[in-house]
Amino acid sequence: MTLSNIAAVRQGIANNLSAVFVNIQISPYLLSNPELPCIYVQPAEYTFDKAMDHALHEINLIARLLVAYNLDIPGQQALDLMCAPTGATSVKAAIETDMTLGGAVSYIHVTKVSAPKLLQIPGQPECLTVDFSIYGMA
Repeated sequence: MTLSNIAAVRQGIANNLSAVFVNIQISPYLLSNPELPCIYVQPAEYTFDKAMDHALHEINLIARLLVAYNLDIPGQQALDLMCAPTGATSVKAAIETDMTLGGAVSYIHVTKVSAPKLLQIPGQPECLTVDFSIYGMA
């Protein structure tokens, strides 16, 4: 993987999510004015040259899920379903549907999901957010 295809990695994750969650705003980039619920992808950390000759790069990304919290219990119930490790509404399962992201990486894997946090976005109702940690190698 080179720096030139990190956009392809982000887009690949967004494509995998969009194929499953057709009624949710999905973006490979941070959203300044999101429509809830939404998921966006952001880089966390890159480690380059883990092997000789500039080979074997590690990439860590976050897929951030935001749901409205104006109705407290339904938002938490939606998170419960989407944070499951498997199933039709699992974000982890959706991200891993094509583990090579169309050839952008050797593989990716969702390693964990954070505890829910409250987030206030100007002009939006308060929302709950969780981060899905994604690890990949190229």
